[in-house]
Amino acid sequence: MSELHGEPPHAQGLVRLRVTYQSPRSLVAELTRSVGRGPVALESRRPLPRGSRFELELRAHGVAVAVQVLGEVVLCEPSPGPPGRWELGIQYRAGEDLRGLEEALRWISESHRQQPRRRAHPRIPIFFQAGGGAPTAPLFAVKDLSRGGAGVKLESGEAPRSLQAGAPALLELLLPGRALLLHGEVAWRSSAAFGLKFGRLRPDAVERLGEVLALRGLPAPPWKARLSFGMDAISRMP
Repeated sequence: MSELHGEPPHAQGLVRLRVTYQSPRSLVAELTRSVGRGPVALESRRPLPRGSRFELELRAHGVAVAVQVLGEVVLCEPSPGPPGRWELGIQYRAGEDLRGLEEALRWISESHRQQPRRRAHPRIPIFFQAGGGAPTAPLFAVKDLSRGGAGVKLESGEAPRSLQAGAPALLELLLPGRALLLHGEVAWRSSAAFGLKFGRLRPDAVERLGEVLALRGLPAPPWKARLSFGMDAISRMP
């Protein structure tokens, strides 16, 4: 969690902390980003033993029940930077009580319905790191996901030439059991971001996508995806 950068808890056992966000949407965005990308690197002035645990209580206006997130230290090494600093690896995961998270997702859906100019499907801020399948392929981050499409940002590398508005596109979410294939086209593109518009999905794909949008049925972090465009996307479409 970005609010904790710089000084995580310095005690063994379970430490409880509270973090407040401006809106349920920003809460869900930070939660999925922190959990979905795998261990998060933090710098500390003191070492913290591996296995040290803490509990985050995430709150936002409009959500009566706090969202619980658990953190565990999985790495503790001297920092390569200034002396006297330690580099910690923190692995986050959602707590067992999902009432607060479900309430935050309902708030996002209700807020979306009050904006008639927006598309029919509410966008859930969920983080998936997406590559192109090859070691030299660019890295993307799926920032928003809905029944109708996705918002994606280029994180590193150079976008392929086939990434153009109107080009066929395929987003594969690497979920337990088998990947979820979401086919469609590039709806728009800017210098470092673009939007995907999904085509007509099969009923089983719609059902699995609904589970993902409810933040259920997700794999162990880091959450991964694959993106392809043009003829590469067409060759892989179901």
